[in-house]
Amino acid sequence: MLAFLRRHAPVLPWPFFVLFSLAFYSIPLFSRNATIHWDLADVYYPAQKFFAASVHAWKLPHWTPYLDSGIPFLADPRTGAWYPLHWPFFLTGVITPRTMLWELALHAFIASAGAYLLARKLFDVRGAAMLGAMLYGFGGFFAAHSSALPAFEAAAWLPWLLWGALKALDSKGSRWTAFTALIGGLIVLAGDALTAAESLLALVCVALVWVAMTTRQWGRAATLIVSVAILAVMLGAIQIVPAIELYSQSHPPATTARFHFGILGTLISADYYNLINGLYSGPDDPREFYLYSGLLLTPLAISGFVRRQHWPLLLAIIAPTVVFEAALRPAGDAWFAAGLGLAITAASGVVWVETRMARPYIWAALVVLSAVDLWFWNLYKNPLVFAHATFSDIYGQSEKTANKNPLARTYSPYPPLGLGPANGPLITRTEATYGTGLAELDRYRDYMSALEKNTKLLNGLGVTDLLFGRGRRIDNPASLGRVSIPPHLDFVADRTAANAALAKLDPDDSALVEARGRRAEQHVDSVAVTAYTGDFYRIEYSAASDSLFRVAVPYYPGWTATIDGKETGVVPVDEALLGVFVPAGQHDLVVQFEARRFSLGVSLSAVAAIAVVIGLILI
Repeated sequence: MLAFLRRHAPVLPWPFFVLFSLAFYSIPLFSRNATIHWDLADVYYPAQKFFAASVHAWKLPHWTPYLDSGIPFLADPRTGAWYPLHWPFFLTGVITPRTMLWELALHAFIASAGAYLLARKLFDVRGAAMLGAMLYGFGGFFAAHSSALPAFEAAAWLPWLLWGALKALDSKGSRWTAFTALIGGLIVLAGDALTAAESLLALVCVALVWVAMTTRQWGRAATLIVSVAILAVMLGAIQIVPAIELYSQSHPPATTARFHFGILGTLISADYYNLINGLYSGPDDPREFYLYSGLLLTPLAISGFVRRQHWPLLLAIIAPTVVFEAALRPAGDAWFAAGLGLAITAASGVVWVETRMARPYIWAALVVLSAVDLWFWNLYKNPLVFAHATFSDIYGQSEKTANKNPLARTYSPYPPLGLGPANGPLITRTEATYGTGLAELDRYRDYMSALEKNTKLLNGLGVTDLLFGRGRRIDNPASLGRVSIPPHLDFVADRTAANAALAKLDPDDSALVEARGRRAEQHVDSVAVTAYTGDFYRIEYSAASDSLFRVAVPYYPGWTATIDGKETGVVPVDEALLGVFVPAGQHDLVVQFEARRFSLGVSLSAVAAIAVVIGLILI
């Protein structure tokens, strides 16, 4: 790809953006007293470390038992498992907290280099384009979202998407369309669905406005938009197809963050909400309300609009932020498109300033001033980007939470602070009832909510020990184990009825079964789990009558059961768990998880990848 870019963008100052990216992130990259925090540490670092370890063990973790008593790990796009730029780290197997900082620095370089290309395409002025690139790649959106890795990575590719689209509209053949589709696929694979949707909307707006300003070849614009959208979605199908099923079973709570006009104050004052001095006074989460992209951004953007060159296109880049802020996204999450539009407009403003002052090299002074300004406020003084401490100082030793006993499951009312990242059980291979940042299944969420008032539900969940405070662990002798036989069965019509009955359920006495009533006398002489690998149970049993087994695994499509090799059905039990009806006698029961739609996603992605390669090389 680099050779391809050299032919079409020979003046791109690669060394400058590489060196500045390293210099900008030098403190967290190289200081011993600096580390990641928040979601970057709690969610994305454990997920990447776990997936890398799984790859080195030659296993794809479609299901993991280590968070929320079990989740379909690879179905969640936020794991970043299929994002190509993560794979060099995965293959080396060296995933540390500092690895995540290298990923940030890499994508800061990608963002600034892409913004430079876009600005050069529009205004054909090197120095001004360099300044616009810096204002975007090291601006407020990336500072605020340095712990939201999928959004950070997807936003870094937006200028490349728009640059490729403009090149495709100005050229014949399909090569640039294939290139743009490839960038779209990378945005999808980064794992933030709304960022990908906003990027696609930006592509639509820019393509239509550009055609209106130039050739008026609407058919070419429509072909580009449809082709890129289809190929990008197909490239991301390896994670989109499983994610569709996941999102049918998991609905994150709606955010309460809303747009406040006060957020615009952070455009001109980094400490508008007293974030920098540690006395934050703004609304909700400070990461949603920080936009500062340099002292020069606003005056230069105003100058760029006064200059009026390509101003409809600049508004088209900004427009998706307005749409998403108004309809879908909380506060600053949608800002990246507007941030790019204002940064490119500021590049045009530099040309206006140079012309008015008759000083063609004033851009150099503006670049230096902006570099210092951005580094000081968006990294050095900014508490959103990294923590001034070591990883162990903040998170302690996660090994203290580990319980290596077979089929053990640890309960904590919340991720234990000071005992590793919130998703640390992925690292220590400890089966836990808690987790954060990845998809928690709706049924399981209901169960855990009911558990707060009905602690007997811990027993049906197979919790063997409880973790409180500073690693204080208490055994749970009343646990019913991973597989249990409830003496009585209460058949309910649906999930709503099961959820309503959880408040008074005693799993030791009965089970709530979402199925048509049937005879099951529950006379079981013996039952034993003889093999277990997290997504696979082999259970040998002897029963005097047809019975129902409760398996303490979250109910989710893809779990199947076979008895002596013959498939049988699974049913929801106690709303959140698995149930299997078994016949009398001595039998071998196998319960295992199989990702039902993964193969379809792989096939679609492979077809799209072949099409893109052909488009890049042969056409």
